[in-house]
Amino acid sequence: MQGDFLSWSLPIGRAAGISVRIHWTMLGWWLYKLEAGVRVGLPFWTWLLTVGLSFGTILLHEFGHCAAARRVGGSADNVLLWPLGGLAMCSVPARWKAEFAVAAGGPLVTAAIALAGLGAALLAPSLRAGSESLLGAYVYHLLVPYQAFLLLFNVLPVYPLDGGRMLYAGLRGLLRRFGRRYDARSRATAAVGWSSRIVAAGGIVYGAATGQFLLLCLAAWCLLATQRFLYARGEEEEEDWAGAAKRGDWGGYGAFAAGEEDAAPPKARWSRRWFRRRAAAPEAEAPPAPAGTDPDAGASEERERLDALLAKISAGGMAALTPEERAFLEAVSRRWSAGR
Repeated sequence: MQGDFLSWSLPIGRAAGISVRIHWTMLGWWLYKLEAGVRVGLPFWTWLLTVGLSFGTILLHEFGHCAAARRVGGSADNVLLWPLGGLAMCSVPARWKAEFAVAAGGPLVTAAIALAGLGAALLAPSLRAGSESLLGAYVYHLLVPYQAFLLLFNVLPVYPLDGGRMLYAGLRGLLRRFGRRYDARSRATAAVGWSSRIVAAGGIVYGAATGQFLLLCLAAWCLLATQRFLYARGEEEEEDWAGAAKRGDWGGYGAFAAGEEDAAPPKARWSRRWFRRRAAAPEAEAPPAPAGTDPDAGASEERERLDALLAKISAGGMAALTPEERAFLEAVSRRWSAGR
């Protein structure tokens, strides 16, 4: 349904190989702003300036995401503008640094616009707040305070805003580097889910209390997008673990993230190299087992337990595991990564 809703748009042109479209609700929002300006007696040029500058700055913000996506080896070919901002349709490599860079590309452009407006105000006194020139004061408002507000709003830790995406990518990177790598993705997902729910719920309450309908709608949209994000990540985790169980790729505990293993350099694929060495090793080279013992008993028990844990994860996700079971997975991951 979301795809159908977003498809209700008008193409207005292409720039740098990127198709730009305007959602029909954007046209309705511009008409609403025109009516509101006429009702309070504002000159018609203020509406034209608002539409032109808001359209241009939002478009540049989305182009910042697109440029960052192409910079990190991804692609971007569509931008959609609507009353809640813009949406850049980007394909990004499944690496946390790439995802963080693409999410930060838009806010960096918005910050540059605000700084450029501030610099222009320092050079031209007419482009300042409280200026005798109504045009200059209005341009200053749209380029500096308004852009600063958009920047702060966009970096809030709520999904799907840029701040929530940066938080998710950054937490994945930190947890994979300094924490338990096998569940870094699920922990980052949970953290972003909680922060997004708290911020979105606060926005809904504040918007309802102050009568800010747009803020209320935006917060509700973020809350719904967060629920879709959590559901999608849960489905991907189940597919990843179920696929590992089917393939026998038990080394996946060490680098658990959909697509990341394939995008990582060859040195990170320790599990595949380990299994290849085990498969290629002649059986005659194995040390003889002590008399009266079963050499495969320990490995068989460990494998059976891994099978059971994978089935449990497939049914209920990582949250279904007990602390002792998580510790077991972590111990197996460390031992196998050491090249046992």
